[in-house]
Amino acid sequence: MIPGFDRGLGGMHVGGKRRVFIPYQLAYGEMGRPGPDATHTGIPPKADLIFDVELVDVTEVPQPPLPTAQPFDQLLRPRVLLPDSGEARYAGDANRASHSGSTACATTSSDGANSTCAACTAAAEVT
Repeated sequence: MIPGFDRGLGGMHVGGKRRVFIPYQLAYGEMGRPGPDATHTGIPPKADLIFDVELVDVTEVPQPPLPTAQPFDQLLRPRVLLPDSGEARYAGDANRASHSGSTACATTSSDGANSTCAACTAAAEVT
């Protein structure tokens, strides 16, 4: 919708009638708007627009559901990228750790116990 149309309809009530004058600066500007073909010429450059409007009905547009919020502490935790899978996980979660490639990593489970992740344990057994 063109900016001038929003301004012209602001404050209208159902049943209201209005003549809306929209200067070209709030319509299609200095470029105008070309039509789809030669028989429909579109709107010329610098064209002021005039609309006769009657507000017949107002319908509420349903709003999309809000995204599920993460707990505040989750927003502050750094995420690490696991090189083998490319998966990003929160640092410090059980079996969720940062791998440096050649050294074993330490993970912390939700109960506070420290351990080595399965990928590093398997790598250590091979070497």
